[in-house]
Amino acid sequence: MNNLKRLLVITILFFGSISFGQDNEGVGKVNGSFCLTLQGENDVKDIYIVDATSLNWASEKEADKACGYHSNNLVSYRANFEENKLIVRIHTDRTGEKKDLNWWNEYLASICQ
Repeated sequence: MNNLKRLLVITILFFGSISFGQDNEGVGKVNGSFCLTLQGENDVKDIYIVDATSLNWASEKEADKACGYHSNNLVSYRANFEENKLIVRIHTDRTGEKKDLNWWNEYLASICQ
């Protein structure tokens, strides 16, 4: 019976984390120069999933290197080479006060040049 309870708790936590993660994901666009634009409403998501085909990665190593080079204190990039996706983490907790989508897009434009 104890194992059944554990399995139930794990199942609830697993499905709860999936639905929570999907609610807090957004979509963005990136160009070949690693200039990112976040899309959506005014609220900023923690994670953005971006089509990375414009980045033309030749290898997983190259993708990881590019993501490390472009990551900073406010935004982190992770490559999903197999699916040709860029996973972008927006560190909203590091700005001191809440910033809207326009602010983040202006910031992202300023660092891509």
